[in-house]
Amino acid sequence: MLVTPDFLAITNDGFDDLARNSLHTSGRTSVRNTTLQSYTENDDRAVVTVHACVDVSEVAVLNMSGENVTPSNRTNHVSLVAEMVSEFPASQTLVVSSNEPWSSDSFC
Repeated sequence: MLVTPDFLAITNDGFDDLARNSLHTSGRTSVRNTTLQSYTENDDRAVVTVHACVDVSEVAVLNMSGENVTPSNRTNHVSLVAEMVSEFPASQTLVVSSNEPWSSDSFC
């Protein structure tokens, strides 16, 4: 698994919201760059926080007819703060536990 169960539930809620509005996405995102914000250990688990610049320019929002309804004012790059944690104690595998928009426009 690439995300924690709690973050998976939150992510699925977002996709469910799209589906309820008869929308879906097509395309892929890519990470342009990252910067380590912090690293800590808690109960033998790593907690890593990074700033990330995510390129969403190849992602389109489509309606049920397949028409592109991506907002024309959408930015192509999104600054995020992402947190990753060890999958289990002493693991070297990190899984995403959260990501939130980051207000710094200068990062991207």
